[in-house]
Amino acid sequence: MKEHENSEIKGLQLLKLMEKRAEEEKSTLEDRCFSIGVSYPMVASVGKGRRSWEDLGTGVLRKISDWLGLSLLQVYMLGEIFSPTDLAVADVSLEKRFEQVCTSMRDDVSWGAFTPAPELLRALPAEVKILMAMLYGNAVGVSMLASLDNEKRA
Repeated sequence: MKEHENSEIKGLQLLKLMEKRAEEEKSTLEDRCFSIGVSYPMVASVGKGRRSWEDLGTGVLRKISDWLGLSLLQVYMLGEIFSPTDLAVADVSLEKRFEQVCTSMRDDVSWGAFTPAPELLRALPAEVKILMAMLYGNAVGVSMLASLDNEKRA
């Protein structure tokens, strides 16, 4: 398909990943779409900028995520249906919460060496901070996003 060299197409990363996976499987994207029960013309229309991944619906995106071995959330992010910042509550305490997460990371023997210095942390984009906090939270079994949500409700 590869008619989508226009980098302005929303969700192009997901399409490229699908093409790469099909190539690794020594198949075509059209054949792989057929085998997982996804309409190739619909996928091709995303590559041409005529549709968005969101238009394809959750059922189709779930089939794609299963094939790629990704979570549905990862597919939504690659398809640019939403970004990591959409997962966080817009709250004044967001920066404070990141500082708390980094303090916990610094105190953790396994994560201390990976924790950025406070001045570097302040310079990171919000998306990177959220992903970093999500990775750490997943490793220690605590959800940073849940605690933000609880703060918002209080």
